[in-house]
Amino acid sequence: MGRAMVDIENLREIVLLSESKVWGITSLSRKTGKTFVARQLVENLLKAGKKVVYLSFQKESGEETKNFLEKELKKAENVSGSVKSVVLKDTLHLEEIVYSEKFVQLVEEYKKEYDYIIMDMMSMEENSIAKKIASVCENNFIVVAKDCENGEEVGKMVHQLKTLNIRLAGIVLNEYHEKKKWLRM
Repeated sequence: MGRAMVDIENLREIVLLSESKVWGITSLSRKTGKTFVARQLVENLLKAGKKVVYLSFQKESGEETKNFLEKELKKAENVSGSVKSVVLKDTLHLEEIVYSEKFVQLVEEYKKEYDYIIMDMMSMEENSIAKKIASVCENNFIVVAKDCENGEEVGKMVHQLKTLNIRLAGIVLNEYHEKKKWLRM
């Protein structure tokens, strides 16, 4: 792990200085503002003139994704524009997609056309799919909300990810989490 604690403003510089193209953003638990952090990173990379794919994994009922990989592989070959946003919500097929060899193939296709792929995955506490997604990423950040996570739990998760050979760039302290909640009210 390169850094212990990363401020949200430093994410772009860390990503730009790294050779990694595929980044995972996850958390230990829900409600840490990880999607906010992932979107901020995408926005900052776009401002730096980079082409970005934003993949959002949400384990809830939603749009049909059974044939998602076949459709996306065809689309990935002739893609233009500076950002591509893909949201996966289908509980029934999400695991099937993530564990498929075609998922890795899709990521490789995106890497040819885009500078960065940012994967906004579900929290690690929700299921093992997040760990599989993290293993596809070349580097990962764990988002923790200020005063919400137990240091011991964070240490256990870091150790568990290392055991699984999942690369971890750092832990993002999301101090904006409280502000974001306040703005939504």
